[in-house]
Amino acid sequence: MKLSMWMLANRLSSLDLVLNIADDAKPILKSARRVYATNCVHVYQEGHDVICNGEGDTIRIKDMPVTEAFELVQYVFDFYEDWYSEVVELIKSGNYPEAVNSCWSVFHNPIMLFDGNCKLLGITEQYTADEMDDEWRYLLAYGYSSMRAISYIKFQHANRDFTKSGMQRFDFKGDLCYPGITYSLYFNEILCGRINVLEKDRPLNPGDFQLLELLADILKVYLAEQSKTSRQGTNMDFFHLLLTGVHVDDEQLELLLSYPRWKKEDLYQIYIAQMTSPSLGKDQMNILSHTIEQQMQQCVIIRKYPNIIVLCNLSRYQGLPPLDILTRLADSAEIHLSCSLPGVGIINIHYLMNQALAALGYGRLQFPGKRFHEFYQYAMDYIIEAKNLSDCIHACHPDVLALWKHRRDSNDYKFDTLKAYLNNERSLVNTAQALYVHRNTLVYRVRRLTEFLHYNLDDVYTRDYMKLSIRTLELYEQKLKSGETN
Repeated sequence: MKLSMWMLANRLSSLDLVLNIADDAKPILKSARRVYATNCVHVYQEGHDVICNGEGDTIRIKDMPVTEAFELVQYVFDFYEDWYSEVVELIKSGNYPEAVNSCWSVFHNPIMLFDGNCKLLGITEQYTADEMDDEWRYLLAYGYSSMRAISYIKFQHANRDFTKSGMQRFDFKGDLCYPGITYSLYFNEILCGRINVLEKDRPLNPGDFQLLELLADILKVYLAEQSKTSRQGTNMDFFHLLLTGVHVDDEQLELLLSYPRWKKEDLYQIYIAQMTSPSLGKDQMNILSHTIEQQMQQCVIIRKYPNIIVLCNLSRYQGLPPLDILTRLADSAEIHLSCSLPGVGIINIHYLMNQALAALGYGRLQFPGKRFHEFYQYAMDYIIEAKNLSDCIHACHPDVLALWKHRRDSNDYKFDTLKAYLNNERSLVNTAQALYVHRNTLVYRVRRLTEFLHYNLDDVYTRDYMKLSIRTLELYEQKLKSGETN
């Protein structure tokens, strides 16, 4: 393990030291030497003091013979090597509580480790509930971040992007009284954890930041790897997994949804902002996604370069229409926008994700000059090309799907009326004959039907889309009866 002069100074802090270390002193030092060697700490006597020189950065240890100082400095290298080996083995074995406790010996401050869903994986046992703030007590009691802490992060620090990968400083006011550093742990662009170090017993310095970077590199790999095999559930961000169709634990999902006060059965929609210019990299994406998050704080924002994915709960959303906000932001950059159909149920959002992605593909192919691509306009293409019936069902016309579900639940006549009405080119006479009802009865039914519909039957595309959706749903019913659905 290579050290920086800051790491060395932190272990020698009980001595009488004079530091002359640059903030950006890198962890490049391999060991201590009594004579100069590249990337080593040169330890030598200067009067009554000892100088530790690491590539130009120095630590002066006052009133100490060089032999004793050399042994102390070399011991620091040995200590860090032993600590690093121990913490790596603990992380590899999934023993996160002990890994966090082991980290106290290098940070000497409170530490917390979370998975990607705010679940506590480890917390330093050196601090009791009475020694810390309300959030610490809440974590010890319940094992998850509190809604108040999540609210602090999201709303009281709106100018700071705590969702992006890497390290951030924080300093909250009020009951969350300790400042510190937090590190968002991402693996393959999926949030898999977060580690916080609070600044309680001593100020944090560049040596602590370097150690945190070192820990993060280990943690994000094993947190992601152990998610694949753990019987305790995944560490990965549930929203990201749901977008890819991965099943997640119902109980943990309920808890995660409680933070934004969402319900599993709410109505959801997905928007995608896609960075289309080669000149727009991840830094520009981070800036844009943070701007979107500030203006759409009720939504979940997920980054998957080159896409910024906006998950909107239509049942709970209040504010300006999401499309208005996104269009205004897109006008200032080379960005294409798309949106899915609305869909019921958080567990179905991977279908909506597929729709929004398909809208981008069809839109840029058929109308390359347009910036916004609504899946509704390409739904027929999607149903024709879909590889499985489940994607087709969720891509059916929203009005038709609602009527079909209504008939299934209450034996309502509207679905059959719409089918006959469209098949007979909206002829009242022919539709009445097809349904074996009086014309006046049909007029009443059609009036009730049109009051239910959100889309205009005068539009040719809408009628064609509805007819294709009806055929799709009837095919699904037939396959369901025969046990052939996929």
